[in-house]
Amino acid sequence: MESLPEAPRRLVDERGAPHFGAFAGRVYDTSLRPLAGRFHRSGLARLASEKRWFYACVGSPSLVLAASVVDLGYAAGGFFYVFDRRERRMLVDRTIKLAVVGLDDNAAETRATLRGVRTRFLLEASRLGGRLVVSLPGHVLAELVLRPEGAPEPLTAICPVAGDRVTMTQKSSCVPAAGEIRVGPSTYRLQDGFASLDYSHGYLLRQTRWRWASGCGRLDDGRLFGINLVEGHNSGPVTENALWIAGRLAPLGRARFEHSPQAPLSAWRLSTEDGRVDLRFDPEGVRRESFDYRLFA
Repeated sequence: MESLPEAPRRLVDERGAPHFGAFAGRVYDTSLRPLAGRFHRSGLARLASEKRWFYACVGSPSLVLAASVVDLGYAAGGFFYVFDRRERRMLVDRTIKLAVVGLDDNAAETRATLRGVRTRFLLEASRLGGRLVVSLPGHVLAELVLRPEGAPEPLTAICPVAGDRVTMTQKSSCVPAAGEIRVGPSTYRLQDGFASLDYSHGYLLRQTRWRWASGCGRLDDGRLFGINLVEGHNSGPVTENALWIAGRLAPLGRARFEHSPQAPLSAWRLSTEDGRVDLRFDPEGVRRESFDYRLFA
């Protein structure tokens, strides 16, 4: 399989230019402030376009849960949900539209926090370990341990965006995870799980749309398998499409998603133009979210 070069320690080089490309490994400094020339943003232009988030999704044979901390610059929030795969129903589904968040410029040693009314999120991940802690009203508490030291190298993609903008993402896959979730009087234990992690930071267009697929687990022969596919964003000369198999990371061609937006529970097909991926699957559930901060026209 084709391999990727080692990730730079910083998103921006000493001349103020982005390190465009797809890489294996972690970026320790994702700050956009050193960008120079046509990539530089300041004042209102920066406030309106700079976005960053950290997202963690953990799956097991019985449960899927996900948490995010999102900093939009002019607003911040997040979400948390737990899906019961056996009963095919949501146990928890919360969106926090306004909160105080903390998320720094270090993708390699990420610490993301969210504080709202009786609401706390803590998401941490580094090369040596990590954790996910979520506390919500209604006696909802999730505590999971992540073990990135047992996972393959993450993918880092630093990509050009239309309008002289820059975005980066660091995707980690096949991260061993375990813990428990308490919802009211019920306790759900998650064992033998795997996490997918997404740290992203960049200057995004006002209208940004994309389709994203991320998954990981074990193949029938016991090997670890992970995949990340995106269509519509970061799909120019540099993509974040990649495959992890047996601990090795390999890039993939541009992705194509075939599905019915009007019937999201119908069959989906995902493929890549290099012919290495052709997946068909039937969704187990659907989650929707839509809101408008109405701060920028």
